[in-house]
Order: sequence, then C-alpha cells, then structure tokens
Amino acid sequence: MKRSLFIISLILVIFSVLGLKNYRIKDDDMVFYESHIVKKICVQNCNFSKKSYNKYSLITVPIEEDLGDFILNGEHLYYFTHKAIAMSNDLESSSLVRYTFANNKTEKILSINKDRPFYINELVSTRDNLVCQVLYHNDKREFVKLDIAKNCLTSLYSPSHINIAPSFSLDAYDNYLTWYEGKAVNDKEVWNYKIYSLSTDSIKTIKNVSVSSPYMNPNIRDGNIVYLFKEKEKFKVLKYNLRNDQTMTIYMPKEIKNIQNICANDHYIAWHDKFHDCNIHVYDIKKKKLNKLSIKPFLFSMDLVNNHLIVNDDKDLGLLAVNLKNYEIKRVGDKDLNEGNFVMGEVCDNKYISLYTKYDENEIPVMQGFFVTEFK
Repeated sequence: MKRSLFIISLILVIFSVLGLKNYRIKDDDMVFYESHIVKKICVQNCNFSKKSYNKYSLITVPIEEDLGDFILNGEHLYYFTHKAIAMSNDLESSSLVRYTFANNKTEKILSINKDRPFYINELVSTRDNLVCQVLYHNDKREFVKLDIAKNCLTSLYSPSHINIAPSFSLDAYDNYLTWYEGKAVNDKEVWNYKIYSLSTDSIKTIKNVSVSSPYMNPNIRDGNIVYLFKEKEKFKVLKYNLRNDQTMTIYMPKEIKNIQNICANDHYIAWHDKFHDCNIHVYDIKKKKLNKLSIKPFLFSMDLVNNHLIVNDDKDLGLLAVNLKNYEIKRVGDKDLNEGNFVMGEVCDNKYISLYTKYDENEIPVMQGFFVTEFK
C-alpha cells in the first residue's frame, strides 16, 4: 500500500515538473466572485478615471462609400467598398482599398467580380496575405486568398456538406484560419471547430464543440484559440496556444449557465452571458480567479487587447477600456467621439479598430470612417 502511494506521489510530482497546464476549478475550492479585487462592477454606476485613452487615429471615408469589412496589416489598413445590386443586399462588385498610415495615401488595389450574386463577409490578415469569406445563395460560401503582390484571387476552401446555416465568422493568426462549421444530424445541430494551416494546406477538426449561436466568433488572440464543451450541464473551456501547442483546460462552476463570444489571450479568458442586462466574466489565468462586470442595458460587443477589456454598448457609454490589472475604467476617445457609433470592432496585435459613424439629430449619417487605437 505504501509502495503504491509512493508511486502515485512520484507520478504527480513528475507531472508538476513537466508543467502540464490543466487547471481544474472545483465548486468547493472556488470562492465565487468574492475573493479578488473585483466582486461585481456595474459599469454605469462606477467612477470613471478622469483620464481617457485619447491617442487614436480616425481615418474618414466619404459618406457615400458603401463600406464593408476591414483589417489592419502592419502599417496598412485594408477595407472593402461595395457596389450593390439594385434593391438587393447582394453585390455586383467589390473593391479592396489600402490606406497607408505613414503618408495618408488611399488606393484601390484589387477588384472582386463574380458570375453570380455574392456578398463578402469577414476580412482577416494572415502572415503573408489577406483572406475574405464570400457568401452565395443557399448558404454556400468559400474562403478566398487575396494576393496583394500578384493582384490575384485564389479559392482556399469551400465546405460542401453544411446542411444548416453556417457560422459567418472567421479569424486568423500567423498562417492559421479558424471558424465554426455545423450540420444537422438526426434533428440535432452538431458543431465542429476548424483550424486551417495555410502553410501545410491541412485542416484540424475539433468535434462536437458547444456553440451558443451560428454567429459565435472563433476568436484568436495572441495565438490563443478557445472553445467549449458541455458535460452534465457544466462548461469545460479549452484554451489552445498555436505558438507552443499547449492546451489548458478549465472546468467552470455550475453557476455559469451561458457563454457567449468567448475569447482568450495569454493572460485572460473573457465572455459574456447575454446581450441585455448582461454580465461579462473575466478569468485571470495566473491568479485563477473569476470576476464579473455588470453591463446595462445592452452590450454591443467586447474584446481583449493585452491587459485590457474593450466594452462597447453602442450608444449610451460609447467605447470603454477596462484595465484588467486594477479594473480601472476609462473612456476611449473624447466626448465628441463618443456621440457616434462604433461597430464591427476588431483586434489586430495591440490595436483595436472599429467602423465609426456619426449622425445628425435626424439620425442621418454625416461622417464615417475607421477608428484605431493602441493598447500596450
């Protein structure tokens, strides 16, 4: 018996030395929301820092331009402008535009024309190229590589077996693409998480993941992807690092009933439970603490940039940055800027970019462009 206990203890020590990152949070050893600097923050009622993040760029675009998806790549901003078919959301053509920050130069560099109605959804940046998602009727879609140097398009992938509405979200890191893909099996939706390597032209499939909606984002932050499984009404969160091939598993307490738009970087995992009167949950990986922020009345979007949580309620408060080291909350931009709307926010390296629109008293748009700020 003693020999068996010794062997078991030795094995546990070896696993500890190897540093396997598999943290399990049990209900009985976790003080839920109470033992850290943050118990529950109601953003609307908190005392904002007198300082704000005022270092930003606003790249204005003529109001008559029909803007599409956008992405940052190095010292350039890329975005689509669309020409729609009359009385339709479908496109006749689309142009890729490049804006260079160094000289404020704007140029159209590539056009997309198809032999059938289409729509472009998502634009992401890989190590060497840009990739967009082209949608067609009957829920068909394809991922298209935009080779800027050669001014050409290449079809990378087109799922053929989807028989339910596909997820419309796509993300990229280095030479990887990620997305959710689902199908109906015996009247049940089955979702898989896909990781596509452009370097090897191969796809890794993580099967039977839990998805809250077809619009759930397959976010990659600092090379980290995160996905969910649900076991016995409890969530299991897996964070996989593409840089070092390490996986961390976190078992959530039973109080966590819903997880929307989860994302993770090297330091934190964050998600929200709903959109109206919601809570944003932030798990501190190093401290192994789970904290909560209350957002009322409506959360439009949220994201992680380094040690900051970006919160956008669309109108009432504008864009907020929560410092996750001390939970200091600052407004992003100045007062006049927060009178407009921020939509389609994206994280690119240490930068946050959003489409910005300002309206007059009759809700008619009078200015549009791209808002860019950096969090170090």
